[in-house]
Amino acid sequence: MRKCFIRTNHPYPSLTNEGSKKQKTTKLPSCFRRPERRLRGRGGKVLGIASTLLCTFLFTLLSHVSAPLLFAETEPSIIDSDEINESSGLVKSRQYPGIFWTHNDSGDAPRIFAIRDDGTWVAEVKVDGALHSDWEDIAIADDGTLYICDIGDNLKRRHDLVIYQIREPNPKKDKVVKVTRKTSFRYQSAADALPQNKKSVHFDAEACFFASGNLYILTKHDFHTELYRMDLSQSEGEIVAERISKLAIPGRVTAADVTPDGKTLAVLTYMGVHVFEKPKENDNYLAGAHQMFEQFFGQSEAIAFDGSDIIITNEESQILKVPYK
Repeated sequence: MRKCFIRTNHPYPSLTNEGSKKQKTTKLPSCFRRPERRLRGRGGKVLGIASTLLCTFLFTLLSHVSAPLLFAETEPSIIDSDEINESSGLVKSRQYPGIFWTHNDSGDAPRIFAIRDDGTWVAEVKVDGALHSDWEDIAIADDGTLYICDIGDNLKRRHDLVIYQIREPNPKKDKVVKVTRKTSFRYQSAADALPQNKKSVHFDAEACFFASGNLYILTKHDFHTELYRMDLSQSEGEIVAERISKLAIPGRVTAADVTPDGKTLAVLTYMGVHVFEKPKENDNYLAGAHQMFEQFFGQSEAIAFDGSDIIITNEESQILKVPYK
């Protein structure tokens, strides 16, 4: 079934949506259009009514918020590879024009894929020296180094959280790339200040990004997220990810990406995209100027900047390009 999402039928709305004199008209999601005809077979009419009720609720909810809606200039594309069944991380190459790197969620082999913004498959590259426990996101440095974040912890009991560091492969030549560094880490806890406190801290997390020589992780909770920093200049031993801040945020955080200059952060949740401007005085991105954009694109799992656009993928192997400024 096609996922329904809200889109405006006029050019992209202003960031300062509240109090604007411009009137916005919103198309009905495609699932409003006689769903009983699209859901054929036994029970199709009942499912159609249920689909309409669900979309009515979502439309009403999204129509009464002050945040603007992301405007999709085009319909979503389909990632044209059966090997990519659940794109869980996404980042744009700094070396190869038009290339985006993605990977599957837990349960896959250790490999990454090169695709284009329309979902066109380009290459598959195996990652030698890595295990795939629960890869959730991928980040990139200016020199093209890729950081694969094996940080998923749904049961909140993992003791093997790890970041795999690889050089960016050539999508036209390389079939295998070797891990150049494996970094184990844990989250900062009270035990770091009080050694007698032996309690470990466990979080599920699905979002990471790299900026100014540090790797950052955003945790996944029902009503908030926490920002952690990892200093990768530490050469040996387990790294303690330092807690920077906490922010109440609607929807669980599923991915993040930062612009190449490190000044703008995009955080993806099931309810929308949050864009933060980095404060001038520190790296507490969550304290910077913040704008939320409502969107409904199924179970969205990955996000990447592409100039003035944002690329989003979901669990249905769809890929969508939307402008954010």
